[in-house]
Formats: sequence, C-alpha cells, structure tokens
Amino acid sequence: MTRESSEFIGYFLDWEDPWNFASAEETFSIVERVGFKKIQAGLTKKIAEFSSFEEYRLFMKTVIMKPYLSYLPSDNNNQITDAFMDCFLRRQKKSIKGLSEFINDYSIDYTRLNIHAIK
Repeated sequence: MTRESSEFIGYFLDWEDPWNFASAEETFSIVERVGFKKIQAGLTKKIAEFSSFEEYRLFMKTVIMKPYLSYLPSDNNNQITDAFMDCFLRRQKKSIKGLSEFINDYSIDYTRLNIHAIK
C-alpha cells in the first residue's frame, strides 16, 4: 500500500478508512428501517474502461485516491500529490498484468450497489 511506504507513512498516522461496502441485504434492511417500501437492492458487476493512461490516471486521482490525497499537505506545484500518485501507479503496474503507459487497455472492475425504493 502506497500510504505505508516510508516516503508517505508520516502523512497517514491518523488514517481512517472512509469506505463502507454494505451488502445488498444490509442496504435493504437500512432502507426499510428508515421507512421506504417496495425496496429493491442488488449488486451488479461493472467495468470502467479508459481510453488512455492519462484518463485512467485522472480517474484514479479524482475518484479512487481522493480520500488518500486529502491526507497529504497541499503545495503550489502538487509535488507531493504527484509523487504519491506516481508511487501508487508504479505499484499498480507491478501488480496488474499489462498496465503500462504504452498499452491502451485500462479498465477497473467494480461492483455497483443499485437501490430502488419508494418513500
């Protein structure tokens, strides 16, 4: 994990995991408990595809890595943010077969929680 590397660990001493990935069943119960009816909750597997490394990097920076980047100090040139993103992407290249700045096949598998209900 990039935040645990010696270069960045000092910024994440107070790290709190910002995510809660509730199951469809947990979500159904919560929505029902707050008064919704005709509830449908389900998970769908999706793939987000990007046309270039730059597009992939921007998505990772502005969506996926946003909670991490909020722990870094801001500087005028974004040097710390850029160094953190570069470190993260280097680690991705090592762990994901085929991820390279020279290959035009960038995608992310994810699971989407869909909720439909009536109040």
